[in-house]
Amino acid sequence: MKLIIFVWMLVLAGCGQNQTDLSQYVNQIKQSPVNPLEPLAAPKTFIHVSFNVTHLRSPFGVEFQSPQQLQMANNCQVSAVQRIRQPLEKFALSSLKIVGVLKAAEQLNLLVYAPDAKVYRVTKGQYMGLNQGQLIYLDTSLATLQEWVTDSAGCLQSRTTNIAVNIEE
Repeated sequence: MKLIIFVWMLVLAGCGQNQTDLSQYVNQIKQSPVNPLEPLAAPKTFIHVSFNVTHLRSPFGVEFQSPQQLQMANNCQVSAVQRIRQPLEKFALSSLKIVGVLKAAEQLNLLVYAPDAKVYRVTKGQYMGLNQGQLIYLDTSLATLQEWVTDSAGCLQSRTTNIAVNIEE
């Protein structure tokens, strides 16, 4: 314990001697001239601009347009399906597989295999696919659907889709 006290006394005694060079450096810094500060730039003038958008619709509000309003606003046809959807209208055309053509009572029927593992018989005038595709033409090598596709404005555009009937035997 005495050794520790002795070492501390030596350390503290060494700190108090020979500080002249330090004092000279501090005096030199205090006597050196101070550089003047550059003046601040003049503040820019603020121009008030009025921002009135009360006549525009709110981007956060939900604005519902009925099909009739949309049709009048865009001068287009909108979907107003008033019929019961048929079973094949819940599947995309790409997921349906044509497995055959059946002729019954002088009328051709399209045999379609759906993802629900059922085979459906589709006649001319029936619907299939997600875009209200109505079968308008059928022969042994080609099936033609008239589909209604919604564009970016919400209007329906008619599209004809041809499906080749390739039956593997």
